[in-house]
Amino acid sequence: MKKGKSPSPRKAAVKGTGTSRKPKAKKAAVAKVAARAAPKRKTAAKKAAPKKAAPKKAAAKKAGAKKAAPKSAAAKKAAPKKAAPKKAAPKKAVAKKAAPRVIPFVLDRPSSPPPPGVYESNGVHELSAMAQLLARAESGDAQAACAVGDAYYRGDGIEEDFVEARDWYERAAVLGSVTAAENLIFFYSKGDAARWSAREPATVPMRPDLERALHWARATHAAGKDQTSTIAYLEKQIAGRTVSEAPPPPSGDPEVQRRQFVELARAAGLEGPIEQMLAESVRLVVSDDPSPDALGTSRLGGLPDVPEDFEWPEGPTMPLSFVGQISLTDVAPLASQSGLPTSGLLLFFWDAAECAWGQDPSESDRFRVVFVRQGERLRRATRPERLVAPHRYARVEFEPVAVRPQREVTLPFPRTAAARSLVTSDAEMQRYFDVYAKASKVWPAGREPYHRMFGHPDAIQGDMTRRIAYALAGRSEEIDEAPLPAVEDDARAFRLLLQVDDNSSMDTQWGSGRLFFWIREDDLAACRFDRAWFQFQS
Repeated sequence: MKKGKSPSPRKAAVKGTGTSRKPKAKKAAVAKVAARAAPKRKTAAKKAAPKKAAPKKAAAKKAGAKKAAPKSAAAKKAAPKKAAPKKAAPKKAVAKKAAPRVIPFVLDRPSSPPPPGVYESNGVHELSAMAQLLARAESGDAQAACAVGDAYYRGDGIEEDFVEARDWYERAAVLGSVTAAENLIFFYSKGDAARWSAREPATVPMRPDLERALHWARATHAAGKDQTSTIAYLEKQIAGRTVSEAPPPPSGDPEVQRRQFVELARAAGLEGPIEQMLAESVRLVVSDDPSPDALGTSRLGGLPDVPEDFEWPEGPTMPLSFVGQISLTDVAPLASQSGLPTSGLLLFFWDAAECAWGQDPSESDRFRVVFVRQGERLRRATRPERLVAPHRYARVEFEPVAVRPQREVTLPFPRTAAARSLVTSDAEMQRYFDVYAKASKVWPAGREPYHRMFGHPDAIQGDMTRRIAYALAGRSEEIDEAPLPAVEDDARAFRLLLQVDDNSSMDTQWGSGRLFFWIREDDLAACRFDRAWFQFQS
């Protein structure tokens, strides 16, 4: 009996009674009868052989001249034996057929994820080179993106990277892969315990996130996968958190927050100039306002408030999705050093249908920031008829939620040049990760969703301003080589204009992704919001 498995009720019942040997005895008796019968048939066949051979010997004695005939006949019978080597030719041909690079096969369990380095095509999984797989994934192939996640997760054909695996699963899930979404339930339920092996150091800690696990459990359940028990378990775990587990209410005073961050850094043994790296931000806290649709107020999702002559921004294939609007009258007093106009509205749009990433200058038509000046007569815009979701997982319209501004102090994301300037070793970077992870205990608004303007972004994949600057300069391939001074200066000129987090209140389903709108300082001062740039990270 295998460890961890209990015997079936039927077997247990038989084992526990005094009649448990009777079925075995019957089977043994049948086996003996069959065994006795088999030799008799074989013996009969052996005895019959000499009887048939006797007449042939007698015939040979009467006609001695005919004795050579059997020899020649024997030679003729041997001819087929010489032809046997010819039958080996097809075997050589079979070996040659193993050469093709693509070998289709069907898995035993279609519901299981494809093996590393495998993508799914019409129900068949095909082996592919990693480069080809990445190309398919980058082009929007959900199954290929899931397979890339598998490869990073197991370290198959590429260096094992738990965080990259999660990011690729997120991307695949957003593109419609149910398998990737199911993998994310496991990832977020277990955190670092979900790692494939212990040989990969946890330089980027991943703690369990039951809310994200519940998000994907509900998404896969809606897609037809029965997650009833999983959802019930996660909801029970989340509801079971006691009040005592929550930290004491932090202060809303930015100066107090600064001191708390410094104390955290010093307690972790970090001696770098962390005070110089802190940046003030305006957190957009989701409000419980029962009427988030009030004209001219700050909100995310819903429909924009626009002037009479407003034309809805168009993307390459359809109208762009409305992300949200910010009332500068509410935000500007909390961001006095940002250079933001003191009045008006900022409207943000994004190509959600194609899930634009903003990684190339050619994507400039996939997002838009519109500045509506104070004094314009506003009306509620009407949703364009051509704004239609391309598949069941896509969201091109978001539920409206009211937001209110609140001041926060932010730390630079660990995978940025600013953070690296604070540490001198891998061990210090690990300690900085711990400090960064405790930031939500300092912020009055707490944890997700992280909607904000200005300050340091809550990045997911690294230093965005450098990526944007090198992309706009047409030098993306040189970002990891010797720094280009002019491009590096341009990267430092960008400011975070708006960050919008994936959250259930808006029903976004971006796969733990975030939208980031960026703008250069001089463009912000001149109100050239049409020159803003965008990046999506997941």
